[in-house]
Amino acid sequence: MKKPKYIYLVLIILILKAILLFIVFYGFDVTGRIVSGPDDEPITEESEGITSSEEFLADEDESLVNISPTKARQHMENKDLIVLDVRTPQEFFSGSIKGAVNLDSGLATLKKELDGLERNEAYLIYCRTDNRSTQVAEKMVDMGFDNIYRLEGGIVSWQKNGLPLG
Repeated sequence: MKKPKYIYLVLIILILKAILLFIVFYGFDVTGRIVSGPDDEPITEESEGITSSEEFLADEDESLVNISPTKARQHMENKDLIVLDVRTPQEFFSGSIKGAVNLDSGLATLKKELDGLERNEAYLIYCRTDNRSTQVAEKMVDMGFDNIYRLEGGIVSWQKNGLPLG
């Protein structure tokens, strides 16, 4: 007994959907490596090793500062920060931090996009959990940016801390 041809078409469609969902939820960089994984535990100030605002401010002379969601929110209110969301456009449109600009870290043109940014501005960079934002932040430091904040735990941690999306 022959199987109808539409069964193969349905199977192919299901496989393609599964691949697309995997890419949307985990992401890939331009080399094809997985660049973010499942949800991380929420980041706390204790896990960052920051015990007081004086210690935090003492680290601000570094080019790259890892920052908790609550500290990031405070900085966004008290300082001019350009917020860069380095997730895919699909992830960005599913919810982002208010005022964020999407800069897809998987684009082959990422370096060119970064070249167009002002080196002396302050940037808050985040992704879903931590992986892509770490890569982009390190690339920006290598390119001469000197005021980079990387959101610890990404948007997952932001949401786990009860902070609003835009």
